[in-house]
Amino acid sequence: MDFLGDLSPVLVISGLVWFTAEVTKYLISRTADPERHFLDSGGMPSAHTAIIVSATTAIALAEGIGSPLFALAVVVSAIVMHDAVRVRWPLGEATERLNELSAEAKLSTLPVFRGHRIREVVAGAVYGAVLAAVLYQLLYP
Repeated sequence: MDFLGDLSPVLVISGLVWFTAEVTKYLISRTADPERHFLDSGGMPSAHTAIIVSATTAIALAEGIGSPLFALAVVVSAIVMHDAVRVRWPLGEATERLNELSAEAKLSTLPVFRGHRIREVVAGAVYGAVLAAVLYQLLYP
């Protein structure tokens, strides 16, 4: 499409997928948590996972799965997904427990930044891959 000019398909698709994933996450989470804000961490689907998997998918479609760039994108995707589940989720849990102790001692609390459960990361990966493939076909036929 001409209005996209020289913008990289990877950048355009990743940006669109990220925005729609954040909106989707906000709408899903808002029903269970009325205090939820747009762009809050955690929730379903993982927008971090959706954006990196959409970039990986767009690279695969634009460059091919044999390209070194695709290989790098797969590695970065794996790191992002691992971090969301194995680092950020436990850190959020630990911060909540620390805040409980701080409240009992009448100390200030820390902000809690949530990671993701495995199902949220899987949903983000599927969301990112499918939407990226659809957008690639629509925007870059």
